Amino acid sequence: MRNKFEVSAKVAIFNQDKTRILLMHIKSRDYYSLPGGHLELNENIQECAKREVFEETNVRLKEIKEESFFSHTTKNKIILGFSAIITDDAELGEETEDEGTPVWVYKNEFLKIKNIDLNYKKYILKVWNEQ
Repeated sequence: MRNKFEVSAKVAIFNQDKTRILLMHIKSRDYYSLPGGHLELNENIQECAKREVFEETNVRLKEIKEESFFSHTTKNKIILGFSAIITDDAELGEETEDEGTPVWVYKNEFLKIKNIDLNYKKYILKVWNEQ
C-alpha cells in the first residue's frame, strides 16, 4: 500500500529589516502556522503560494523565493517552502475562522512559541538565519 501525501505551499514572510515574521495565529487552538495552503488542480506551486497568502493575509506577493521542502510532523503532507519580504506597512487582512489572524512576530517571541509544528519552526529558523 502506498502512502498518499498532500502537497502544500507555505511562505515565510519577513519584514524589510528581517526582524519580524508574518505568521497565522489560529485563536481557537492557540496554534501558529505559516500562510499558505493546498495546491489546486492546474495550478503551479508558485501560483498556489501567492494565492493562498493573499487569501489568508490580504498581501499580494510580487516575488517569492523557492527555499526547500519538508514534511509536516503529524500529517501526510509535503510542504514546499518559499520566502518573501514585504514592507512593514503592508495592510493585513482580518481574522477568519478557518485560517486565523495574520500577526507579526519578532524573533525573540517566535523562539518562545511552542504551538507550531516542529518542522515549520525548523524551516523558519533555517530561512531566517540565511536571510
